[in-house]
Amino acid sequence: TLDGKVDTLNYSFTVTSRPIDKLRLKWGYRYDERDNKTPIDDWNRVIVDSALSGQVEQNIPYSYDRMHSTVSAEFAFSPNLRVSAGYERKEVNRDYQEVAEQTTDLGWGQLRWRPATWLDIRAKGGASQRGIDRYNDSVAVSLGQNPLMRKYHLAYRYREFGEVVASIMPLESPVSFSVSALFADDDYKESYLGLNGSEEFRGTADISWAISEAASVYLVYGLDSIDAHQTGSEQFDSWDWSAFHEDRFSHVGFGMVWRPVEGRFSMKFDYNRGDGETQISLDSLSGGYSELPKLESTLDSARVEASYDFSERLAGTFSLRYEKFELKDWALISHTTLPMVLSMGAEPYDYDVYAVGLGIRYRFGSNEISLAE
Repeated sequence: TLDGKVDTLNYSFTVTSRPIDKLRLKWGYRYDERDNKTPIDDWNRVIVDSALSGQVEQNIPYSYDRMHSTVSAEFAFSPNLRVSAGYERKEVNRDYQEVAEQTTDLGWGQLRWRPATWLDIRAKGGASQRGIDRYNDSVAVSLGQNPLMRKYHLAYRYREFGEVVASIMPLESPVSFSVSALFADDDYKESYLGLNGSEEFRGTADISWAISEAASVYLVYGLDSIDAHQTGSEQFDSWDWSAFHEDRFSHVGFGMVWRPVEGRFSMKFDYNRGDGETQISLDSLSGGYSELPKLESTLDSARVEASYDFSERLAGTFSLRYEKFELKDWALISHTTLPMVLSMGAEPYDYDVYAVGLGIRYRFGSNEISLAE
């Protein structure tokens, strides 16, 4: 038997201060530890239930400890203008992996401006650097990997990012708007093989309309674009091929809430659809330029929830959910796919799910809120 044992330790605390009316300071610290005390033993590798590989491997008891500290300051130049800045540092210590010690330093600045009572603009930008003590090539070799390859989550990375968010909330109008845009650039300049860099752009927009005191509707739209470049080796040596990834994701959703002021019955409806598409192009020194078939995915989700208040404290709920997911993956379904992979063949996700729920909510305590003087 495995006789597995893992001890975990987590603690965090935060200190906030307001030395003057316009200045707010904040400091936080969090620590997470995972101590895997599972004994190491020899095990036979199983490919499928009906066939053993005959090879013997040892289980690896991965452990780590993580520290995350933050410090920030915000100064209000006026009721309509606030400027803030912050610094974060993360430290990770691991065992049985290529990188034992890893640090990430992040600095950011933010400007929040309200030129009018109905307009709120927030702009944020910063940069982060993830450093490592060293990359242990011997661990990669023991795992049958190219010693020149750098795993993206363990490699050196420099990131620059910026974000803008604007909210429009007219006081006399039942309609409100919000838009946001984010850009991030990642550079893995010390990775000879593996992920070399990526650029991401994300945008969102939403609108909500209060039709009456009892009903409101909303509409949201979002898109995410990621372009990445990686290099690899066919000969288990220096790089001889490269790949460009173009990931495109979009999301649209709408819904409504109906809650009469004096009534006991309320209802909520939501619908969301997400589409994803990935295009990968290869450039090989041996085979030249080529493009892989597209990867496509679609997710549809709908939810209806009704609630009835039997009293001020007791309420009953009924919910109905539907979800459908489709994936077109050429690596799993194509003319060259191995027919006996994982014994019976691997298939992409393709499912329809229905869920019905009944619930009861009971509210304890007083409904009134009193503020300390």
